[in-house]
Amino acid sequence: MKIIDYFKKKIIKKIIKKRRLFFIKTELDKLPKNNYPFGLNKKILEDTCKKYIANPELIPNISYPKIDILLKKIFKKKQKIYFLDIGAQFIDNYLFLSKKNKNLEYIYFDQKINNKIVDKFSKIKKLKRFKSLIKIQDIKKHKINFVYFGSVIQYMHDYNEVINLISKKKPKFIFFSGTSLYKNLKKNRFVVRQVNVWPQINYCFFFQYKYFLQLLEKYNYKLVFKRNNLNNPKINYSNISKSLTIKINYTDLLFKFNG
Repeated sequence: MKIIDYFKKKIIKKIIKKRRLFFIKTELDKLPKNNYPFGLNKKILEDTCKKYIANPELIPNISYPKIDILLKKIFKKKQKIYFLDIGAQFIDNYLFLSKKNKNLEYIYFDQKINNKIVDKFSKIKKLKRFKSLIKIQDIKKHKINFVYFGSVIQYMHDYNEVINLISKKKPKFIFFSGTSLYKNLKKNRFVVRQVNVWPQINYCFFFQYKYFLQLLEKYNYKLVFKRNNLNNPKINYSNISKSLTIKINYTDLLFKFNG
C-alpha cells in the first residue's frame, strides 16, 4: 500500500510539474481549518541565527526581499520604525532588518503555535528591539507605523478582522506583497488549491482588485504604490485565467494612511 501511495505521489508531482500548475480553482467559499501547516522549533531558529552571524548581508527568504530599501525611501533617516511582520515565519527578516536599521523596532506575528515558540526563543536569546504577538488582538499594546503582509493575507480566513484591528492603530503604511489579484470578474474572491508545493496542499483566496482596494479605502488608506511582484515571476495562472477569462497578477501594493 505504501509503495502504491509512493508512486501515486510521484505521478501527481510529474503532472503538476509538466503542466506548470500552481493553483486549481475550487468551489469552496471559505478556507479549510488547519490550512497552511508550518511549524517552527528551537533548532530551526538557532540555525537561522547562525546563518546571519556568519553572513549578516544574507537576503531573507520573503516575497519582497528589498524591504530595507523601501523603508529607506518612505521613512526619514533617523525616524523610528515600528515594523509589524504578519506571517513572519522564520526570524530572518528581523535578523536582516535589525542590522540594516538601528531605529527599527520589530514585531513578530505568525501562526499561534509559532508565536509562542518565537516569543520564548526571543526571551532566552534576549533579542534586541524584538517583540512578538501571541494573538492578533495583542496589537493594541504596541506602537506600529509599518505593517508588512508578506504573501500571507490570502491564507487568512479572518483577513477582514485582521485588517480592521490593524487599521484601528492607524499605522502610516500597510504593505501587501505577493498577493493574487484579478480583474474582469464581479465576484469579490474565490478559493483555490495551491498544488506547486505538493504533497502539501494549501488553500488561499484570490481577490478581485477593486474589492481588495476597498478593504483598505474604507479605513482611509490610499494606494500609493502598485506593481507586479518580481520575486516569483514564474507563477503560472493560465489554467484559471483561461477558464474564467480573467487576468490575474501576483501583486505588491503599498497603502498610506490618509488621515
